[in-house]
Amino acid sequence: MADFYENEVFRMEEAVGYASTLKKPNLTQIAEEYAISYYTLYRRVRQKSTPRIQRKPQNKALNDVQEKALSFWIRSLDEAFIPPTPNIIEQWANLTLARSGTSDRTVGKNWVYRFIQRFPDVDFEMRRQKVIDSKRMSHEDVAILEHWYDLLDKILDGVPERLVYNFDETGFQLGQGQTQKVFTRHKTKIPRLAGEEHGERVTVAECIAADGWRMEPLVIFKGRHQMEAWYDTKLPEEWMTATTEKGYMVDELAVLWIKEFDRQTQHRVKQGEQRILLVDGCGSHLTFEFLNSAEKAGIKIFGFPPNKTNYIQPLDGKPFLAYKAYFRQQNNLISQWGGGLTANKNSFLEDLMGFRDKALTQRVCRNAFRERGIYPVNAKIVCQKLEDALPPIPDISIDLRDQKTPSPPLENILSSSLENTPSKTTEDVQKRRKKLAPLMELDSITPRQKRTLDQILTEMDFHVQAIQNASSTIAKIAQIQAPRAKKSTKRRLLNLKDDGILRVKDANRSIAERRAKEDEKEDRRVAKDFKKRFGFEPSRPSTDKSPIVSSTPILGDNGDIIAYQDSFSI
Repeated sequence: MADFYENEVFRMEEAVGYASTLKKPNLTQIAEEYAISYYTLYRRVRQKSTPRIQRKPQNKALNDVQEKALSFWIRSLDEAFIPPTPNIIEQWANLTLARSGTSDRTVGKNWVYRFIQRFPDVDFEMRRQKVIDSKRMSHEDVAILEHWYDLLDKILDGVPERLVYNFDETGFQLGQGQTQKVFTRHKTKIPRLAGEEHGERVTVAECIAADGWRMEPLVIFKGRHQMEAWYDTKLPEEWMTATTEKGYMVDELAVLWIKEFDRQTQHRVKQGEQRILLVDGCGSHLTFEFLNSAEKAGIKIFGFPPNKTNYIQPLDGKPFLAYKAYFRQQNNLISQWGGGLTANKNSFLEDLMGFRDKALTQRVCRNAFRERGIYPVNAKIVCQKLEDALPPIPDISIDLRDQKTPSPPLENILSSSLENTPSKTTEDVQKRRKKLAPLMELDSITPRQKRTLDQILTEMDFHVQAIQNASSTIAKIAQIQAPRAKKSTKRRLLNLKDDGILRVKDANRSIAERRAKEDEKEDRRVAKDFKKRFGFEPSRPSTDKSPIVSSTPILGDNGDIIAYQDSFSI
């Protein structure tokens, strides 16, 4: 289809050229001879219309070269793992218009989405970009994880799986359910499930071993006192409960828990063996009392790297995911069958006893260590996933074997500055195109040479646009990062009235006064040190310009100048 279209365009050009040589051309006969449309030939000859392919669309904000450069810039950002938002694309489109000398023009509010729909690469599409904690994101370094796994491999060398443990806490929101599918003939009138959006949270501390063993849980309620109603149900006698002000693990509870862990795991340790307990970086797990109690009991604490537990901690995998899934399903069942919500502490322990055995099975606990590469130690399981998520490094290769030396430019046509100076802005390209306009009108230039020259200028314009987009991107990144790269200070602003409102001029005055005092103090210190070493005070610049100052050099033992002695004369 493309070849036929190109041939038709060529025949049309030949027919128009032939018709222009005749005084009274017979357009019908010419159209039949060249197998082209009569109406198109009539418009080209009689009405002097230009081909549609050569017309510039009136409703296009950016020309073809500018859109090509913008597309190239979008691909470059995406390969650098910085995919642009529609708002950023709109800003760069307006910046492109401003660089072309049309700063008063801007793209429409829907231009970006129309541009995205006709984007040349079909692999590009709008996707939702999630927000992640900046500390967690900055620590997603494969090298750190590989180093941590190397240390873990040395620690677990020869240690049986029954001595490798993981301890962590998870929270449950009382009354929280989840969306579920039901089988019904009603399309709109589907009964809703009651739930608590802001129910009270309960913390459950769990500990599992690499062989599938699990320790009895510690349930932490928010409050100050233990209530009898919590124990109306017959619970396992070894379960533990506690209360804290906010319902979370605190330092004192962590110390009591490590002692309970020592008691419950004593029967699993043989003489001379050491238990390895993997914990996250929670503050209550790193206190002196907690670590000291573990050391006295012969328990080695090994921590996870910061902000990495979602990748490598066994309990953060399927154990806790299954834990919460069964908890929400239990709340759904209670709400669906009209039993009321579990949004109270009285029934939580009874419900926990029902779904804990389903979630923390021996197989789930054992597989949790294996899937996180903990036991047996295998760093590739986690590190390979992170490496696959990184953008690939492009291979750059240049083949110059078939390249030919370009022909020299035509003489007496272009100036030396035009020939040797590369274009740096869009205005430079436009000026170069105007200077080349006389060349395009010469009879000695063939149509092929004209098209080639036009293609060269078009490619030059594209590369200039691409370079300007890259420069603007670098400037934008620097502009965003500059305020955040400044060193902050914790100095207090002194000598200000505490009236609740701080004016900028007052803050600047206080800072200037503080800096002047510090400079004066530093000058006194330098002068004192100078006098101690050389026996006299250094000269200070005078505010009076009338005296004439002359300096005499002071030589040391080796003949070098060590200072100057100033003398004043009026």
